[in-house]
Parts: sequence; C-alpha cells; structure tokens
Amino acid sequence: MKLVVFGATGGAGRHLVDRALAAGHEVTAAARDPARISVRERLRGAAADVSDAAAVARAIEGQDAVLCAVGPSRGVAAGTIISGAARNILDGMRRDGVRRLVFTSGLMVGEARGASALQRAALAIFRRVNGALYRDKASARRSSTIARRAAPFASARIST
Repeated sequence: MKLVVFGATGGAGRHLVDRALAAGHEVTAAARDPARISVRERLRGAAADVSDAAAVARAIEGQDAVLCAVGPSRGVAAGTIISGAARNILDGMRRDGVRRLVFTSGLMVGEARGASALQRAALAIFRRVNGALYRDKASARRSSTIARRAAPFASARIST
C-alpha cells in the first residue's frame, strides 16, 4: 500500500513511518523540511507544510491512505495547526479520491471511558491548562467526524 505520513519528523510520525516500512508499505514522509527525513528503501520525502493546501494535495496524490501525526512543534504555542491540517488533508483526499485516513489526536480529545474519577479529574485539569491545544484537537476531530459521516473511510492496517 502507498501511504503518506504527515508529521513524519515528530515522535509519533517517525514511529508510524517505521511501522509502515516494517510492514512492507511504500511511504511518503511529508514534512516542512524534507531534509530531516532519512530516505531509504520504500521511503521518500516530500516538502509539505500542512498549512499549505496545495502542498498537502500534492503529497496525497497517488496515495492509497493518509496517516496524520501532526502537532505543534516544541516551544511553539498551540494554535490551529492540527485543525488546519485536518481540513487540508480531508480536502486533498477528496480531490484525489483517497478514502483511508488514520488521524492521531493523542491525549485530551475523545471520551474517557473506563477512566477512574482521578484520571478524569487530571484530564479535565490538563485540558484547562492546555486550552488552545485542546480546542485545536477537538476542532480537528469534529472535521474528521463530519467527513466520516459524509463519506465513510475504509479502515487501513499498518502493522501485520
């Protein structure tokens, strides 16, 4: 399968790239600075800032699935990087007919099913302290949920 990974130079993104390669997939690692990507067999880099819709669409072109592990850079205040990435990725997927998406949102978004009262309280505090990041992730989640209801994505497995 041909996969593009956005956020490929971050911690989660590097892990996704490694797992996809280990499973035998062809991977395009999309990053603002493709020089940070160590190109090797079945891995190529692509310059794509997720805030640039045209660059995102070019990176998605010809892919079977999209994986997104985008988040704010260390030391940079949260803003709209994640929700903006979600919008641009979904638009690019629609243009190219790609129907498979794995979007990591990490801590703070979603339900806390099975969490203890202490864990839910800690999560509420974490959300309040990191309000801008929480709002950005929640907005991205709403965008992908709306897209999923409009045109359900097929599931894709990375690992074997």
